[in-house]
Amino acid sequence: MSEPPIRVYLDTNTFVHYLIKNKPPLGPKVESFFQDIESQKYLGVTTTFTISEYLGVVKEIVAEKENKSPNLEKIKKNRTSIERFYSSLGY
Repeated sequence: MSEPPIRVYLDTNTFVHYLIKNKPPLGPKVESFFQDIESQKYLGVTTTFTISEYLGVVKEIVAEKENKSPNLEKIKKNRTSIERFYSSLGY
């Protein structure tokens, strides 16, 4: 019987560099890391706090890009996006 995959904590920065594609220089490394999670080399774990923190980062990025406060619909859209991503990882 093989060993279970190593559990690794997924920090907010990991999601920012993976899901927001214009965040070099870590993008390619983080993408490779998530591929390792998808292939079950690692078991990625996170918390609801990290999800909330990620949404806060997205809110700031959208506000900066649009030079105004983001609307609630865009925040909900990003939350749905990250929830789908978690589901694709089996959460």
